[in-house]
Amino acid sequence: MEFVFRPRTDFIIKPLTLNDVKEVDDFWPYKSAGSPYIISRNIKYNISLGAYHPESGELCAWVLQ
Repeated sequence: MEFVFRPRTDFIIKPLTLNDVKEVDDFWPYKSAGSPYIISRNIKYNISLGAYHPESGELCAWVLQ
């Protein structure tokens, strides 16, 4: 089996930033008073990626480690 990498053109994949904390927290099922702090630490110190709409820049999906 051969792995074939095809770049996406319908989304921009890039690391999350601290500007994304509120949006991630709004949809996070474990939301609590301390969850923005937890999410921001995950973004700062672990691998995290977001899929952004190429025209609007809207965060459409994400993954936190």
